[in-house]
Amino acid sequence: MVKNIIKLFVMMVSCLSLSAQTISGTLSQLTNQEIRLEGVNGFKPYLISADNIDAQANVQLDYTAADCGVRYLVSADGKRLLVILSGADIRIVGEELSSMDRIQIEEGQGNQCSEKYAREYPRREQILSAWISTAGLLKRFTFLVV
Repeated sequence: MVKNIIKLFVMMVSCLSLSAQTISGTLSQLTNQEIRLEGVNGFKPYLISADNIDAQANVQLDYTAADCGVRYLVSADGKRLLVILSGADIRIVGEELSSMDRIQIEEGQGNQCSEKYAREYPRREQILSAWISTAGLLKRFTFLVV
């Protein structure tokens, strides 16, 4: 009987720890402003969580496993940051939500990969553009293979 009670207690604690995940961090230029975590159902946005960023620029937003997916952080001025809610805690440090140059993802593997992709995207576009230009030039010339 005692073993069953212990098992039940462990299962309840496990479920509670899995049901509430957080997005936390500091956003230095958004002190004393509201920030929202929003999802989209079809074309209609809905509020998942909201909080005011305190005077020390700290913020914490909670979400549940039911909210997992691609969502948005929205600042009071309407700037958005795409976040991937995967059930893991996320930690964001930066100034504001306007661009990835002003944000660093310290925790949350899916978001760290997304951040890396966003930072490297302009470089990939430059390389692709150079490749296309070079391929166009190479078509104009005939090469002899010896």
